[in-house]
Amino acid sequence: MNFNISPLKELSFENLAKGTHCVTQTEFHSLLASDDAIFLDVRTDEEQEYSVYPWAKHIPLHALPERIGELPDHKLIIPFCSSVFRASMVWFYLKSKGFTQVRTLTLSTEQIATLIKPTPLFNQR
Repeated sequence: MNFNISPLKELSFENLAKGTHCVTQTEFHSLLASDDAIFLDVRTDEEQEYSVYPWAKHIPLHALPERIGELPDHKLIIPFCSSVFRASMVWFYLKSKGFTQVRTLTLSTEQIATLIKPTPLFNQR
């Protein structure tokens, strides 16, 4: 099995400390409004039934290898899930497949839900 491990080189102490591989809460709203970014919901179909994010593309983690062609290589891809674990796996997978613009959302779906309530949305205007 030939597996590209070059993304591991991006996980140096310095890069981890700078957080360049992550999208933070402060960046969330501006990227949500951007045409240059796509939020990738990698939760299972069952999880998504309980909370749907219409602004995100839903591809469950287990289906990503077969559906990777649906992702644009010219946009920032921001994977997220109910924790951050699967999103981190997707970050590594996409980087190993040659996607250069990938950053993981550091928020859980519960935290996302609080950010898209009326008051936080209004305050971002």
